[in-house]
Parts: sequence; structure tokens; C-alpha cells
Amino acid sequence: MTAASSSELCNNAVACVDALASKITVQDSQPTLHRLQVGDIPGSSTGSFGIATFLEDMQDQLAKWHEITDRIEDAFQRLKKKRDALKRTVDVTIALLSPVRRLPEDVLVEIFSIYIDNCISCPTMRLSQICSFWRKIILRRPRLWASLAVK
Repeated sequence: MTAASSSELCNNAVACVDALASKITVQDSQPTLHRLQVGDIPGSSTGSFGIATFLEDMQDQLAKWHEITDRIEDAFQRLKKKRDALKRTVDVTIALLSPVRRLPEDVLVEIFSIYIDNCISCPTMRLSQICSFWRKIILRRPRLWASLAVK
């Protein structure tokens, strides 16, 4: 997928979400808040019925919008998972091109030896856990294991 088509799809998705948001009707809650603040109690059963009907309609709308936003959030989570998987692929590929991977094995062994000589607790074990390539180098060089200290 090209960057242009991805951008176009993104713009369309945002436009769809904006269109959905514009369909939500929000009532001004100030009159209701004022009635609560002044202690207004609906006087007749007709008034109470009107409020109850209004409330039921609003609750139905709210349930519908919860369902819609949940579906959009699920889709967004799937998109984020795909993005994260792509990032992992990029990170692994960058690691593959790391300059340390181009060092000759003998140079790495010298670096490891210096590190091991200056480190107190299990440096060989630590180095062998970096990656399988380093582990193979360390396992093939007995002198790197000559001073193994285990606590």
C-alpha cells in the first residue's frame, strides 16, 4: 500500500468518525441542572412521564453510541497492533544492520575479554544472553569461560 493511499484511507476514516460525531444530538443540560439546583420537582404525572420518556430516548441513544464507539475502538486497536508489528519488524531490521554485527569475531572476542576481566559477577553469562551469535562466539572460546564465577 502506498503512503498516498494510506493517507487517503486515514482521511476517509477520520471523515467517517467526524460524520458519526455530528449525528449525536446533545441536549442543553442547563435547564435540567437549574431545575435540580432550585429543587424543582415535576408536579404532575404528565410532567414526570414526559421526563421519563425523554430519559428513555436519551438512554437508548447512549447505548447505541456506546456500541458504535466500541466497534471503532476495536478497529483502532487492531490497527495499532498492526502498526506495532511493523515497528518490531523495522527494529529487528535495524538491529541486523548494526555496525557491531560487522565486527570480525576476533575483535569481538577481545572486547569480550576486556569486559570479562573488568566485571565482577558473571560477565560471560551476561554476554552470552545478548544474542545467539554472541553466545556461539563465547561457547567456542574456552578462555572466556576460564574465570566463571557463580554466586
